[in-house]
Amino acid sequence: MLKQFRKEKNYTQEDVASNLGVTYQAVSRWENGLSYPDIELLPSIAALFGVSLDKLFEIDKESEASKIEKYHSEDKEIEENIDEQIKLVKKFISETPNCCYFKFRLINLYHSMGLEKARKKLEEMRSLCLFIVDHSTDMDWYRDYAISRVIDVENEDRVNEWYSLLDNRSRITSVEAERGRYYYRGEVESFNIIMQSHFYTTLTETFTHDFCKLDAKSFKNAQSRVDGQKTILKIIDALRDPKKDNDAWIFDRIFALLRLSAGCFGSGYVEDGYAALKESIVLCLKLCEIPVGTELYYNSPALDLLTKKVEKNSVLRAINNTYLSYTNPEGGEWFNDVRKEEKYQSLVSKLKALLPNKV
Repeated sequence: MLKQFRKEKNYTQEDVASNLGVTYQAVSRWENGLSYPDIELLPSIAALFGVSLDKLFEIDKESEASKIEKYHSEDKEIEENIDEQIKLVKKFISETPNCCYFKFRLINLYHSMGLEKARKKLEEMRSLCLFIVDHSTDMDWYRDYAISRVIDVENEDRVNEWYSLLDNRSRITSVEAERGRYYYRGEVESFNIIMQSHFYTTLTETFTHDFCKLDAKSFKNAQSRVDGQKTILKIIDALRDPKKDNDAWIFDRIFALLRLSAGCFGSGYVEDGYAALKESIVLCLKLCEIPVGTELYYNSPALDLLTKKVEKNSVLRAINNTYLSYTNPEGGEWFNDVRKEEKYQSLVSKLKALLPNKV
């Protein structure tokens, strides 16, 4: 297509080369698909031929697709020989230096050699990956995978630089990349801990939305909240060991009971609301009795490596948030019908007594 554009303008290769400040041999290589012009030259090329940049990019992508197809055809014949595979992909990189895909393939090949050998290629992997980050788009699926491969090999003091490039991206999150790094490096204990930590985080994040169906008019649904919190408490009870006193689920149970209480009052189940409210306060009292520094456990085969240390600030925060939820009219409207009842005020006063005087 570049050759066609040139002929339509009645330019020689020398004319194009002179206008762009390159050699005519470079123009010849572009036209024959043996190399690509630098990205910085594309606006000048578009202006010279009187076409849009989009049109030039379409040509570039068509040529890349053809090259990629040819590469895979040749790669199949040597797929058991990694040295030959590396040699092949480097040949395609030299022919199409602006194609990010081939750079990703080289990163992937280095990665497949194992950690010790890949470390020797780390500097090159960084350079290749940075080029991909700078020249690829969100549509290029291999961008995130290239970053994750470098994360697997990268030194501890620099790995956060690469994690930050995955923030808010959809294909591979920084959480998934961290998990993959431990797996690749054979760091079994760290992998197992991070797997359980991610499981717990994902699980409890869903708890905050309590499986509650939203009401189209009020944006709240008390009955659905009741159903959701009962489900959450069943999940927690299935995971924990109720016979153990050092139960790390105590924080999650307090807030599940708080939200269950709100849903019950909002649905008109007053006695059930009081039962949940009373149980949440009993747990708050129990939490305050646990000595600071105590290690709590999740007591579940699924979370047997995780612990939670009791800290003064986390206890006060849990008690304060519970107290505010029961006393703040804004956001706690479902408690309004019972707020002035002596029974309600008596229970809530037990929470206030656990807090510093300034609350």
